[in-house]
Amino acid sequence: MGQEAIPWIMLAATFFAAGAAVFTWLTARATNKATIASNLINCLNAYTVLMRARTKAEEAKSEKLCKDFYRELFDLHWTEFQIWRDGMIPDHVTNAWLAVRRRNYAKDALEFETATGQGATVTY
Repeated sequence: MGQEAIPWIMLAATFFAAGAAVFTWLTARATNKATIASNLINCLNAYTVLMRARTKAEEAKSEKLCKDFYRELFDLHWTEFQIWRDGMIPDHVTNAWLAVRRRNYAKDALEFETATGQGATVTY
């Protein structure tokens, strides 16, 4: 090996380092997209479970179930906010969810019967 071999070795090392960097970037990007997709699916699954709990609360007219529903709904909202803040839920998805919540806020309510048998309402 003479002096001429050193530039070729450096060129090859640079080429392989660049290739490794691109591969790492692509892997990180794919992992990020998978994490975002997983977060969206988890939030939607949690919302689906909550809507079943809401139906059960409506049918049972139970104060505890109604209040539990709203507490769990608020917990989901808080979780979604934190995931969005960390950049793991896209802005356009969060905006759509907030639009639905804004609409529901004004007209959403659950009715239940108190211990004395009177009707009562719980809302956001």
